[in-house]
Parts: sequence; structure tokens; C-alpha cells
Amino acid sequence: MSTNDAIELIPQKSDPEILLHPKATLCGPVFKQRFVCTGEMAVLSDKRILMAYAGLSKNVHQLKVGEASISTIMSDSELSQKGWSGGREIIHHPECKACGPSLLRDRNETLWLFYLGFIQHEEWQNGEPGNETVSDVWCARSEDDGETWNDQKMIFKGYCGATRGAIQHSSGALVVPISYLVRNPGRYVSTC
Repeated sequence: MSTNDAIELIPQKSDPEILLHPKATLCGPVFKQRFVCTGEMAVLSDKRILMAYAGLSKNVHQLKVGEASISTIMSDSELSQKGWSGGREIIHHPECKACGPSLLRDRNETLWLFYLGFIQHEEWQNGEPGNETVSDVWCARSEDDGETWNDQKMIFKGYCGATRGAIQHSSGALVVPISYLVRNPGRYVSTC
């Protein structure tokens, strides 16, 4: 795009939920859920796209424990708004709200899903987070292009604000960046 083609997008109250540059085309799925929390995609062995997301009936802070889960949808061979399968729940925890997924396909073609086990976020008082602020990080893996998910386990206990993708190091180790909550003084720290 040349400088002359640049168009400034200034949000207006009458705008739709998604502002789209006039030269861009949406090719992803259309969701029926009111809230879709952090969708993440991976390319499968047959070149289709798998997307993991948390489709929520309302904001995750308004849901009860056990009311949020991770689902997947799959594209057909071409990326288009119409070429996506219906959602299929893959992760549900009765003890938390599963949301905020990140996906990684490793060199062995194993799919790894990292996600939040959100319980609650208490308001901060005097610069410190509440003691009942909890959002652990979990992972699961699939060795069959997302058909089944195994080995669900918690990999971080505390409060994580979000998962932000993952990479595989040349050593083979999986590196998962997160931000987590610490106290005295209250703040978020980024780590892997």
C-alpha cells in the first residue's frame, strides 16, 4: 500500500463491532456466540485451518465457574466466511472457566493448546490485588489433528492475565509466554 492509499480509521459510536479497512477482506469464520474470547489458529496436516476459541454467552467475568469452555471449528480446504464447520467443545472444567486459548503445532505435528482456567478477578485495594484473584494456565495436546485432546494439566497456578501464543525452541522445548500477577507491590510480570 502506498502512502496515498492510507485511510485513517477513526471509531465512531455508530460503527459496527469490527472496523475493517476498505481494502481488507474477512476470510475467517462468523460466530453466533455473543462473545468470542481469543481465537487462535493452526494449520493441520491436510492444510485445513483449526481454530480454538471460547464462545461465551456473556463476558467471562459475568459467568459462573464451569460456564465457559474451549471449542474448535475447522475450515474447508479454502479460507472463506462460509467454509467453516460448526463448533465442537473440546475442553470443559467444572471447577473454572476455560478461556483464552493459544495453539501451537510442533515439529512432530502434535497440536498443543494452552488456555486459562479463569476463576475470578477481585478488584484491587490500595494497589494490591485481592487474595481470591485466580486464573491458572492449563495445557492439552492432540496427536490426531484436533480430533481428541489428552493430558490436560495445569502448568501455572496463580493469576495469569492472558496466554500469548507459543513457539518451539530449536532444542524442542515449548516456550509459552504469559503475564502473571505478583504482590507487594501489585503488578503483572511477563515470563515464559
